[in-house]
Amino acid sequence: MLVGSGRNIRIANTPIPLTKKMAHCFLEAPDDYTIEQALRWGQVRALGGDRRLMEVLRGTRLGTSFEHEDFWITVIRFFVANPLLDRAQIGPIVDYLHHQRFEPQNVFVARGVRERRPPPQPQLCMKGRTAATLLRQVEGWHRGLGRMVRASSLEWAASGIRELELEVGIPGRSLRIWRIRELLSSAELVAEGRTMRHCIATYAGSCAAGAWSIWAMELHGFDGVEKRQTIAVNRQKIIVESRGKYNRYPDQQEFEILQRWAAREGLHVGRSVQRV
Repeated sequence: MLVGSGRNIRIANTPIPLTKKMAHCFLEAPDDYTIEQALRWGQVRALGGDRRLMEVLRGTRLGTSFEHEDFWITVIRFFVANPLLDRAQIGPIVDYLHHQRFEPQNVFVARGVRERRPPPQPQLCMKGRTAATLLRQVEGWHRGLGRMVRASSLEWAASGIRELELEVGIPGRSLRIWRIRELLSSAELVAEGRTMRHCIATYAGSCAAGAWSIWAMELHGFDGVEKRQTIAVNRQKIIVESRGKYNRYPDQQEFEILQRWAAREGLHVGRSVQRV
């Protein structure tokens, strides 16, 4: 309303301070962005980040949250300063950094005895870090993640979004079934992440809280089940991420299946969901 009346966004009580350039870039945000996402767009673009970086960040916690902004702006500057960093790695890096710096830990100190401890690295900072070193740390964290999440044994209720089963091919000859099914426990997320080689297991707590639902896209046939994509849907029914093995984007066929499911269930396919 402030901008619509012709007044400068910089005088508003925004969750992050805006430079003149950030305010200008804010006005150029895509039409389907929320106010929060447009603010982040203005910041990222003014710092030198490209549109693809913003689209990836939009699917992370940085797309909706401005908590601990003094730290996260250093992370954004790191991404901008490393333009050759595979954008598929940004989501896992954000998850890793949040876990290490801000996420309290539930540690089993004896059988059946759990102790709540501070985050592993509450003083973590980006100064002096290289992309190669950070990626090795993320990979090491992923290897231990299965054990950590499995110990919590979380389960949660279904989201209410219906699953998909779609037959393709010719019965008796080439019949196959596309399936999109919801994952409803930390154990399922661990198994999915291990098979697909990504960090979806980090979403267990958010799924238990009802903030996200996670789905597996699979292709069933005579030769067995082929894992194709892992899909993340937020509380606003936006599909914010869909990734295959090693964080691969959906291919054309997978994207079409995703769109059919979204149309039937009233979901919105977010701009961060890209095709290979």
